[in-house]
Amino acid sequence: MPLRILITGTSAAVSQVTKTIIDRSLHNCKSEIVDYKQLSLSAEKADYDFAVINDLMADVYYRLPSALNDVPSVLITNNDRILTDPKRFGLFGAIKNTSGGAAGLVAFEKELIAIINNGTHNTLERKSADKPHFDKIMQSPDGSDPAVLFKKTTAPQKNKRSDIIRPYSNSGKIEMIAIGASTGGTDAIIEVVQDLPADTPPIVIVQHMPVGFTKMYADRLDRICKMNAKEAENGDRLQQGLIILGHGSEQLEVHRDSGGLYVTSKPGEKVSGHCPSVDVLFSSVAKVTGKGTIGIILTGMGRDGASGLAEMRKSGAYTIGQDKDSCVVYGMPCVAFEEGAVIKQAPLSDIKNIIIGML
Repeated sequence: MPLRILITGTSAAVSQVTKTIIDRSLHNCKSEIVDYKQLSLSAEKADYDFAVINDLMADVYYRLPSALNDVPSVLITNNDRILTDPKRFGLFGAIKNTSGGAAGLVAFEKELIAIINNGTHNTLERKSADKPHFDKIMQSPDGSDPAVLFKKTTAPQKNKRSDIIRPYSNSGKIEMIAIGASTGGTDAIIEVVQDLPADTPPIVIVQHMPVGFTKMYADRLDRICKMNAKEAENGDRLQQGLIILGHGSEQLEVHRDSGGLYVTSKPGEKVSGHCPSVDVLFSSVAKVTGKGTIGIILTGMGRDGASGLAEMRKSGAYTIGQDKDSCVVYGMPCVAFEEGAVIKQAPLSDIKNIIIGML
């Protein structure tokens, strides 16, 4: 019988990369991605030989979902205390998420597969190769050509009108939209932006995510959204119909000059515990735009974004916070709401329609 490996976590992008690595590297194995929220609420024991969980923002109160109590599990995280003593948290092992780049991904794959081998007490034959197949390790979630994932250019456009992308003017009601998210945000962002019209005003996003994954996630947005999307590069101009996602190790800010709005994307110190930081993005937006802006804070742990969203509201922006019931983690939106930064609190499923109604 093949090994059955469950893959789950707060980041859909990391889960997909994990599945790609496992499917590529292990013979006689069947992997399956399971929704983390549903798994956490389940009282039934999961029938798997091993589990790989991702929670990059896990804190010292982390607890293994009860459905996995009898399943050897490894956690992908950035928390040093969990990485040092995973058994204290009910885990078979813990692994630091990849730092990005080809070498980082290969090291991540090697460590992950070794932990799975040890956890299942099987010597599993690996596929032989003369050199690492980086393109297969980072295969696109939808199966499209992975060679574009780490190029500096935007992924090829498919069935998108070239005349939609043009410098944004101030003639419309909304000049731009700023979004911040963390744990659970990869899925939440997709629900908000996927079906927005192709000529929607520019959107800037900070999602807490490591280097490499932000590029892959931006390319995924570009493929599935009506708008175009790209990972931020320093000097990018904000354009109608364009989504710009913050680079995984650089602070993203919005500025204005005689030509309109543009972004800077540069390495910097962590702010509110993060680089990129939602607070940095929101604060920069508050300085250059006012009533013609929408600020949105989505699911996430901690308080990053609360003070920046308050600045946006003070500058005249319309601010939205995701409600508790629809959040994977009701942390960032909760702090923002309690501190008066949120004008409208709404379920995730309603936020898209609120935006469309304001365009």
